[in-house]
Amino acid sequence: MQAIGEAGSLFRGENHLDASTLFQLAITQFAALLER
Repeated sequence: MQAIGEAGSLFRGENHLDASTLFQLAITQFAALLER
């Protein structure tokens, strides 16, 4: 969950990214955690 939080904090400054992009990135981060 920490990686998703870090991704969220990164994107607070990136207003041009839409919700679906953020959601896809969160899923990618979560999948990476599961693969470790």
